[in-house]
Amino acid sequence: MQLRDSHNHRERQRSQIILMSNQKMNVKSISLALQLSRDTIERCLNRYESKGFRFLKDLPRSGRPCILNESEKKTLVEYFGDFVQDIKVILNRVSHEMGKELSKGTLRAFLRKNKFSYKRIRKIPSLKRDDTAFQFFKEELGHLKVMEDNGEIALFFYDEMGIGLQPCISYGWQPIGKTKGVPSEKSPNITTMGFFNRQNSFIGNQHRGSINSDIVIECFDSFANDIMASKNPKKHIVIVDNAPTHTSRAFLSKIKEWKSKNLFVQFIPAYCPELNYIEMLWKQIKYHWMGVDAYKNLETLSQYLDNILNQIGQKYRINFN
Repeated sequence: MQLRDSHNHRERQRSQIILMSNQKMNVKSISLALQLSRDTIERCLNRYESKGFRFLKDLPRSGRPCILNESEKKTLVEYFGDFVQDIKVILNRVSHEMGKELSKGTLRAFLRKNKFSYKRIRKIPSLKRDDTAFQFFKEELGHLKVMEDNGEIALFFYDEMGIGLQPCISYGWQPIGKTKGVPSEKSPNITTMGFFNRQNSFIGNQHRGSINSDIVIECFDSFANDIMASKNPKKHIVIVDNAPTHTSRAFLSKIKEWKSKNLFVQFIPAYCPELNYIEMLWKQIKYHWMGVDAYKNLETLSQYLDNILNQIGQKYRINFN
């Protein structure tokens, strides 16, 4: 981009002075045309002759000196070591402990400069997690995925998801000045339970209300029978978490029978939900695929959910690459 087209007014003005001078216009004529003093025109031309084109660009400006010294800046960053929702708390702390007054805008600019951003705070698993067990099973899961890619096993992930008439939708594009409301009320949950794999194949069903071990066992029995009914049943490994319905005496007593049908249950360590890939599916359904109009009543919610579940693998997919 040419300097005369620059967004910087001073740079455009200097360029115009040099161009007019090169067109044999004298200082008086340039002064009248640009409504500038003769001293300004002469100063510009003299600097151009001594510095060349470098003179045309503005030099970096220091701006107003920062009211915080280096030590105070480090302390201010430490104030944000834990997450902070309201910067007013920090402004008050700076005022009382440092005796300095900062504006919200100045503090926000300071945070951006120091690589902070204001974003949603994510829920994380409990600190009770055993990191050694987590890393071990993560590596084990990597081996299982390689075995599946080589055609040695079929790897599935099982879990349940409860959803009711209290929407999980939190963000959406809306006209400025208008707010889109979503109906919300307490209701019985619709529980979806099923088996999901990395090829986006889903096998499951819905259940109204809460579930117990007997319902989960019935779901596993049906899956085991489908495996045996296949022409070439291979070893199926199903990853499950440690929910009470999965660790009950009744559920554990069925594991040996399922093994005889090529269905092997593998438990993930406690507080490690990210190792159960079906959690990604639940997240997409709740926060992205369910429409606002799905929450009118339980029948509408059930129909909307059925429509999504029936199209997993076609319209609705998760990329595991």
